[in-house]
Amino acid sequence: MHKSALFLILACLFLIRSLAPTINMYSVKGQNSLEGFNEDKALSFIVSMLTNYSADKWLCKEHGESTTYWIYNDNALAFQILNYMGNKTNNATLVDASSKIADTIESYSRQCYNVSLDGNDRIEVLFNKTISYPSFTGTGYTYSPVIESDMKLGDNLVFNPSVERGAKYPDGWYQSDPNLIKTPWTTRYARSGSKSIGLNVTAENANWRSHTFPISPLTSYVVKCYVNGYVESGNWFIKIRWFNSSEPDPVKNGKGENFTQIYPENYSKWMQFVLFEFTSPDEACYADVSFVTENGTGELYADDFEVKEMIESGTFIVRNDRKYMQIADRQSYADLLAFVTLDRYYRNDPTYLKLWENLTAMCKPEGVEDKAFNSTGRSKYDTYKVALVLIVGKIIGAHDIPYEQEYAEILCEMQQPNGGVRTHYLQGIIPDPEAKENVETTCLAIYALIPKENMPIPWYTPRYPVHNRDTGLKYRTIQAAIDAPETLDGHTIFIEAGTYYENVVVYKSLSLIGEYRSRTIIDANYTGTVMNITACNVNVTGFTIQHSGWRWMSFGVYVSEWSTGNNISYNIITENYFEGVRLNGSSSNVVSRNNMTNNHCGIILYNSSNNGIIDNNITNNGDGVELLFSANNTVSGNNISGNNYGIQFISSSNNVLRSNSMANNHYYNFGVNGPSLSDFVNDVDASNTVDGKPVYYWVNKRDSTVPLDAGYVALVNCTGITTQNLNVTHNWEGILLVYTTNSTVMKNNVTNSGCGMYFLESSNNSICRNSITDNNNGIQLYYSSNNSIHGNNIKTNEPNNYGISFVSSSYNTVSGNNIANNSVGIGLTDSSSNSIIGNIITENYEGVSLASSSYNTLVDNNIINNIKKVLWNYEGVGIWLSSASNNKVYHNNFINNGVGVRLDSSSNNTLVENDVVNNYHGIHLFLSLNNTLTGNNVTANNYRGIYLFDSLNNILTRNNIAANNEYGIYLYYSSNNTIYHNNFLNNTIQARAEKSVDVWDDGYLSGGNYWSDYAGIDICGPYPNETGSDGLGDVPYTIDANNTDSYPLMGPFSDFNATSEYHVQTISNSKISGFQFNGTAIMFNVTGEDGTVGFCRICIPTALMNVTYKVFVNGTEVQHRLLLCSNSTHSYLYFNYTHSTQKVVITPEFPRLLLIFTLLLMATIIILFKKLNAQHTRR
Repeated sequence: MHKSALFLILACLFLIRSLAPTINMYSVKGQNSLEGFNEDKALSFIVSMLTNYSADKWLCKEHGESTTYWIYNDNALAFQILNYMGNKTNNATLVDASSKIADTIESYSRQCYNVSLDGNDRIEVLFNKTISYPSFTGTGYTYSPVIESDMKLGDNLVFNPSVERGAKYPDGWYQSDPNLIKTPWTTRYARSGSKSIGLNVTAENANWRSHTFPISPLTSYVVKCYVNGYVESGNWFIKIRWFNSSEPDPVKNGKGENFTQIYPENYSKWMQFVLFEFTSPDEACYADVSFVTENGTGELYADDFEVKEMIESGTFIVRNDRKYMQIADRQSYADLLAFVTLDRYYRNDPTYLKLWENLTAMCKPEGVEDKAFNSTGRSKYDTYKVALVLIVGKIIGAHDIPYEQEYAEILCEMQQPNGGVRTHYLQGIIPDPEAKENVETTCLAIYALIPKENMPIPWYTPRYPVHNRDTGLKYRTIQAAIDAPETLDGHTIFIEAGTYYENVVVYKSLSLIGEYRSRTIIDANYTGTVMNITACNVNVTGFTIQHSGWRWMSFGVYVSEWSTGNNISYNIITENYFEGVRLNGSSSNVVSRNNMTNNHCGIILYNSSNNGIIDNNITNNGDGVELLFSANNTVSGNNISGNNYGIQFISSSNNVLRSNSMANNHYYNFGVNGPSLSDFVNDVDASNTVDGKPVYYWVNKRDSTVPLDAGYVALVNCTGITTQNLNVTHNWEGILLVYTTNSTVMKNNVTNSGCGMYFLESSNNSICRNSITDNNNGIQLYYSSNNSIHGNNIKTNEPNNYGISFVSSSYNTVSGNNIANNSVGIGLTDSSSNSIIGNIITENYEGVSLASSSYNTLVDNNIINNIKKVLWNYEGVGIWLSSASNNKVYHNNFINNGVGVRLDSSSNNTLVENDVVNNYHGIHLFLSLNNTLTGNNVTANNYRGIYLFDSLNNILTRNNIAANNEYGIYLYYSSNNTIYHNNFLNNTIQARAEKSVDVWDDGYLSGGNYWSDYAGIDICGPYPNETGSDGLGDVPYTIDANNTDSYPLMGPFSDFNATSEYHVQTISNSKISGFQFNGTAIMFNVTGEDGTVGFCRICIPTALMNVTYKVFVNGTEVQHRLLLCSNSTHSYLYFNYTHSTQKVVITPEFPRLLLIFTLLLMATIIILFKKLNAQHTRR
């Protein structure tokens, strides 16, 4: 029981005695006195219980006990009541008692619980399976402790507990509906690292779930996580679900769940939620963690999940380091809820109405049912809680106090013969024989039965702490002082220390002065903007300005458009949802010497000019200082540390920065951005530092070298600058080049920045041999051309962005780089004529991405292991062309990616001689036209080798499509594609065409495709009367009724470059190797199973060899046939041989007369040479 109520009732009791002639007691059962309740006996009981009270023992002990005393660290309201009553009745004993009781509580709290009234010490509580972690109070609040443990726990079983890694979703986490945009994975809040998961909903269901992890049955586990944000309504939970297999299906495999509920409240700081110990059910061997809302409204984020096996039990150590309200506990106990309701009512805090609703929701005809009632295991009610409902309802003026008459009768029933009131009773309104009557409950009963119109409220005296120094008038609120007609422009309003729950609008030119800035608090109670300045020449000094609303555009101090010449100085501006200070279209203001902490942003200037931001301490905010579309401001002498971001300029020019210290900002210290040159022309000198190192912000400089101690580098409209051997970290851009040319950036180490290197409208620069790691983006080029990016190591720039990114940039070369562990290795958007050559691009989500880009060339790159497992599928792409055209992709290796090559809505691209091997999917075309795929090796992919979806008029030829796990080629709604001279080898299903009609051969002369499962024969030409094999099957190969290869090849097709201009093509059942053309003869090896018959059909361009041919196999001429299909451009030869490894030579057969003429010519040349040589010797 919280004993502050005792002080309240004792004070009221003495007041009742002193005011007895004027107070009419509550009428019960129609009479004008307390029928069944004897006031005299009640007072005698209280006096007897106060006997022998001394300063070292508290005055509330239960009847019949002589040594048990209770001590609680409750809110200070009780002391005020007791002191007020002593002074009101001129009772020096009560005045003295109030002081002694205050001292006693503080000393006992240290001795008994080792917790001080300021909440900074430790408390130890024995751990067991049913206890909730303790909460303790101070001035009307129940604070949430931070919990540590000296128990021995196992390793954390949650994979990726801080939800950092991943691409679209953090690794190890998923949503039951992955299309839900109401479940963000975001940088908006993060307790550790850069991201957290969130539920942002309005009367909706949503969830995040971890992947399952193995656990042991009948084993104890401790579960916890942290949350931040607000809950407005609905049911919100942290759950652990148990399963008997790794598949998280509660219906098929579920073994139950445990959960803790998150109640409606603003969780303005990260709050720890602990589910404590749960024992896994029998047969459970897997579990997952869920962050869930059902019909919820709110915006809540969660981070740092833990599930650990409890190896050895111990104690929980509860630290009250963070004074955050724990509404869950307050709403579970009626007495706590009653005291906080009164506290908020007296402080004009409108949220008392919501708390009163929660209190009355616990009321039933027989009593108040709260957490204590539910946890006893039997139907026991607390008498003092019934009294508290009546007291609170009367004081706040509630229109309808639930069960008012019934509760009054209960209080009468619970009075015992000695006059005291029994603390507990059982269902049926039967006094609990195990309970005692005590002073506290007896006092509360008397006070609750006083009629509402006569109820004294001694502890509440209206204050008028707001003073107009010019008129001498006093006001209860700041806004009342501003609104008063006597308050005129130029007046000074002085505000005494205290907390003012207001949204202040300053529409007069006033000076508002707080008494002490740490104790004169303007609190918006999480609703709207704390202070809105619409007038000019306003001075705001000496306040704590806190707790703006959670909704959009709620600020600490908002200076509106056309408001100028204001001074905001020497304030504490803290815990505001958006900016601490926002200047919106405002000029000539000074914001100085303020402490800005724990705001979403310290200060933002939007479209504002000629302001001074001077000597502020801006720490632990989301953003520190941000200028948007703002010019000619001075930012000087500020300490900007421990924020997510330090100083950012966005489209802001001609600003002056001097002597600002930016240090230990979690993500970025400093950065500048905008679309044009003028956005980067600012006056920033080296007196500004990031993490103690100078900022070198050069404008219009030539032929210089950046000093080695640089912490940040910007080159604006420069030429001939060398930037090398620097270590740069934690900036928006590590190295920035804007309109800069002919400069060198080399051998730098750039880490943990928003963008490692950023180029805007910059050309002919060399970026080489840099290490660019762990940034959000590696290298970004916007509207930049003719740059060389060579030999860089660009790694782990994730989770959402690029290793190298081009936007509207052309004629750049990217070569010899190692690009790994990014979301996108190389990304091109609206960029053309770039060359990407010889890079190693590995372990990204997308290796290369071309979006709306054309005429780019990708050659000789190794694009490997770009794959992520998401749920039960594999994602990631080697190269992705989206709305891209006329690009060339040659001689690349696409190995072990999610999709090797993907084209979406892309046309006229050429893919030639790439290895697409061991990917989950090989080559995919979606909504793509007129592309050419030729000479590619598409082998051993896990699902489809080549897949066309709604893609038309593409050409697929000379590809080797082998050993793909499901389909060699799959066409869906894809027609008019031409597919010939491909080798389909041992795919699970060679080809499938669904709702598609395509061309599968190139006619009789050329033939169709080789199918390893083709069972036809070759004994004649295209017509039955043409005898002799021609290398083409006599029976068509049928894919389906609409798709037929009419001329299937009897052996795999091969294509060889005889010269740069001419190709030689073969169809053979032999393995062909060692192809050569020496200018006269064609040579190659054929290999097959010893003793079997091999054949070869060879197509030779007549422009390469246009004569009668001889064919030799291992030096022996063999018979061949010149097929009837030969024509003026190509000769088709067919010959057989017996397999082993054979050397084939095809030579021209010279005519006899030509041979004689050649021999005579050679003899003549030899004779002439000998004669000339003899004449030379004689001389």
